[in-house]
Amino acid sequence: MFTKRFTAILVGLLLTGCGAGQSAQTSVAYMPVDGVQGASADVKVRNVVLVDINGTLVLVGTAVTSGESADRITGVLINGAPMSISPAAPVLENGTPVTFGGQSATANAVLTSATLRPGQHAKVTFTFESAGDIEVTALVRQNDEEFASVSVPSV
Repeated sequence: MFTKRFTAILVGLLLTGCGAGQSAQTSVAYMPVDGVQGASADVKVRNVVLVDINGTLVLVGTAVTSGESADRITGVLINGAPMSISPAAPVLENGTPVTFGGQSATANAVLTSATLRPGQHAKVTFTFESAGDIEVTALVRQNDEEFASVSVPSV
């Protein structure tokens, strides 16, 4: 009797322990940020978000290279429309990121008269001199909460 009861409990524990399956909520990677990532060759873009400030979109994010030779950001497009970038063609050096938007920005990119609004998504295409293009789909956020310090820079 003890063996049957023990076996039944053991089988019950084993079956319920695996009941969540391969797609259990805890087995899916989750990033608690709005920003998106992308990569091409040695160049990576991280935490890319667009911030809407009264109809002007400001790019927030970071570009970095792990390559031995420098690269340049030659353009940023939002749904095919070019953003104004300052300084023109920022240089990516190994280990020195180019940061867009916010108080620690080393470069700025804006699109005036944008029709996108907070909550929508946009195709953001970064064009690099050597690495080619990186395309991500970024969220448009309001100019509040963690993005309250983002302002429209003069480019």
